[in-house]
Amino acid sequence: MKYSVVLFGWLLGLSFISGQEKLNNLKAPSSPASSILGLQPSIVLTPKSYQALETALFSNFIDDNKVVVPSDLAIEFTPYWVDKKGMTIKDYLLPETFESLKRGSSFSLASTQSFALGDETNTNALAFGYRTSIFLKSDDYETYITETITKLRLSASIIAFINSQASSMINRLEYEEFIKEIESVIFNAIHSKLVDVDVSQLVSNLMTHVREIPIRLYLNNPDKFGDEFNSIVFYFFKDQSAYEGLKDHIKNRYGFILDFAYAGVLNFPTNEFDFSYVPKQSLWFAPSYAFQKKNGSTLKLIGVFRYEWYHVDYYKYYFPGNDVYEHNFDYGLAINSEIKRFSFNFEFVGRSSNSEEFAGMDENGNELYRKINNSDIQYLGSFNYNLYDQVVLSYTIGNRFEPLLNSRNTLVSTLTLNFGFGAPDKETLGLQK
Repeated sequence: MKYSVVLFGWLLGLSFISGQEKLNNLKAPSSPASSILGLQPSIVLTPKSYQALETALFSNFIDDNKVVVPSDLAIEFTPYWVDKKGMTIKDYLLPETFESLKRGSSFSLASTQSFALGDETNTNALAFGYRTSIFLKSDDYETYITETITKLRLSASIIAFINSQASSMINRLEYEEFIKEIESVIFNAIHSKLVDVDVSQLVSNLMTHVREIPIRLYLNNPDKFGDEFNSIVFYFFKDQSAYEGLKDHIKNRYGFILDFAYAGVLNFPTNEFDFSYVPKQSLWFAPSYAFQKKNGSTLKLIGVFRYEWYHVDYYKYYFPGNDVYEHNFDYGLAINSEIKRFSFNFEFVGRSSNSEEFAGMDENGNELYRKINNSDIQYLGSFNYNLYDQVVLSYTIGNRFEPLLNSRNTLVSTLTLNFGFGAPDKETLGLQK
C-alpha cells in the first residue's frame, strides 16, 4: 500500500519535479494597499496567486514627462503559505470555507514619497490592507476531483501491484515461465477493477510490447529488463486524461471565487512621523468566475463593488478649492485571459460620488445641508508577461478617474515589476519522492 501511495505521488509530481515548477505561478500585482494609494490604478482586485510574499515596484512613465526610476513599493504577505507541507491533493483542491479564508488571508503595505497635497508638495504616505477569498466549489467540481483522484489511485495501485509481482518473479523464473505467469497476474489484477474495458485485448496488447523487450536483457541484465517492463506497465495503466485534468486543476483554480478586502491610507502631510491622518479608506467585494482552460488559454470574469470614504476635513485643509466627495461607490467588470506566459486584463468601472454641503441656517437656527453628486468612469488595459514563474512584468494604460490635482491629467501609463516568493511546490503536496 505504501508503494502505491508513493507511486500515486510520483504520477502527479513527475512533471513538476522535472521542471522544478511551482504549483501556482505568480499573477499580475493586485493588492488593496497599492490600489488605494494609486500606485496600481486598477480598481478591480483580481484573485491573487498562492504566494507567501509578493513585492511590486511601480514606475509612472508620465511623471514630469520623463521616465522615472521605480521608487514606490508594495508588499503582500500571506502567512498560510510560509511553511505549508504535506497537504493532501484533495485538501489542496477542495478546501472547506474556513480553510479557504485562511489560505486567502493576506496583509499588504504600500509606500510612496510622492503623495501630492493641494499645493503640489510631495509628502510620504503609507497604505495598509487586508484581503481574503472564498472558493465556492460546486457539487460537480467536487465530484470530478474526487472521482479523478480515485481513478489515479486505482491506476497507481494496479501499477504498484504488477511491478512488485514482476520484480519478485524476474530473478527466479525462466523467461517463458515469467511471460506466462506475469500475463496471468496482470489479467487477475485488472479484470475486476477496470470497467468498460476489453481486459483480454488490453492484456494482449501489453504483452506484445513486453515480448519486444530483448530476451538477452532478461538473461544478462534483469534490472534493465525490469525497468523496461515497468515503463510498459506505467504507459498502459496511467490514466492520461485523469492525470492531465488533475494537474491542470492543481495549477489553476476554476469556478467561483469571492474576494473581500479593506485598505486605508496613512498620510504624513508635514513628513513628520508623529503627525498623520487617515484621509481615505476602502472596502471591496469582488466576485469572479474562471472558465476551464480551452485551447491553451483561460478566461476569467471579475466584478467589483468598492465603497470608499474620505476624511473631508483633511481634504478641505490640504486640498483647498478642490471638489471632494465624502463617499464614492465604484462598480464595474473586468475580463482577464491568460495564454501561456502572456496575460491581459481589461476593466471598465463606473463611480458614483456623493456628499453633503453646508447650505446655511433656517429661521430657527438649524444647520441646513444639501446633497451633491457626481459620476465618473475609468477604463484600463493591463498587459502582463511572466519573465519567470515568479516574476511578472506588467504595463497598464488607460483613462483613470478624475484626480484631485491636475483634473485633466487622466492618462494612465504605469510599469510594474512583481516578484513572488514561497509559492506552493511539490513538497506542499508530498510529491517530492
